[in-house]
Amino acid sequence: MRRKKWKGKDKAAYLLKLGQLIEQGYTLPESITFLTYEQTEEVQLLCKEWMNSIADGSSVHESLRLLDYPEDVLAFLYFSEHYGSLEEGFKGAGRLYSKKEEIKEKVRILSRYPILLIWILSLLCIMMVHYLFPQFNLLFSSMDMEFPLITRVMIKIMELAPLAAGIFVLTLFISFLYYMKVFRRLSPHTQMEKVYRIPVLSHFFRMIITYYFSSQLSSLLKGGLTIHDALTVFERQDHLFFFQEEGKQLKEKLKEGIEFPKVIDERGWFLKDLVFVIHHGQTSGKLAEDLYFYQQRLMGIIESLMKKWVMALQPSLFLIVGALVLALFLSIFLPIFQLMTSLG
Repeated sequence: MRRKKWKGKDKAAYLLKLGQLIEQGYTLPESITFLTYEQTEEVQLLCKEWMNSIADGSSVHESLRLLDYPEDVLAFLYFSEHYGSLEEGFKGAGRLYSKKEEIKEKVRILSRYPILLIWILSLLCIMMVHYLFPQFNLLFSSMDMEFPLITRVMIKIMELAPLAAGIFVLTLFISFLYYMKVFRRLSPHTQMEKVYRIPVLSHFFRMIITYYFSSQLSSLLKGGLTIHDALTVFERQDHLFFFQEEGKQLKEKLKEGIEFPKVIDERGWFLKDLVFVIHHGQTSGKLAEDLYFYQQRLMGIIESLMKKWVMALQPSLFLIVGALVLALFLSIFLPIFQLMTSLG
């Protein structure tokens, strides 16, 4: 229960501050102690547990599980421990976590009002189906008149709405069961193959995987590791199982004598321009630098794409709700207008 009180954005800021303090010359225990005073009593206890765990010999990334950080953040710190730049690891993990929380918060804020409108609209529809339309129906039947087309369509939609809602809930339930009983038990690569079949998500996941791979490979190469040794680090981490298996398979391909750019091209998980970047970097002898600039550019593209999706969410919801409200009012007022015309 205590961990839920520490918000994601605050946890991200905590990592960023740790990186900044270590960069200024503080040791890790000193940095943790310094920042602990800024936290609530519950978080202070968690931080002390974390510091004690490090003092007992646990690695930074493993002991951070006590603070309930997500696996991709822990993996980021795992790699940073292996290329000897812990301050950069903390800052990079903090920025990664902060961006995720920022996007989640924007989606939450932008969807709040449309969801409220949908809820109010649902209440109006229920009232109309159970009270208003039956009275209209009696009145129109007594006068041997027929509802306008839009009213008949809306009545039919409202009659089918409970069935559609039931199918939707059942689909969600079946999807949840499939995920828990089947999908989670598949190998990471089999999971990714299934995700890559979804047209909308395929390219986005390729960007995410390419960004993470190029970012960590760049850092490992900067730390003086060879490509083979860097892939060994990927293989030995146990936070992101997809990259664990990918590191192992990439090493096997290199042992067969296949050139690294060709290996990456054959895998199918990465963007095609990564092959060009690796080839150029190996030719110029600046592979680490080329990968670093490439992953920065890729992160900019991902951020821009996410912002477009988030900004398109609210207008789309408002457009749908607005169209439903307009149709709802027309279905009410047109029969009234028709009655007034016939009586006149």
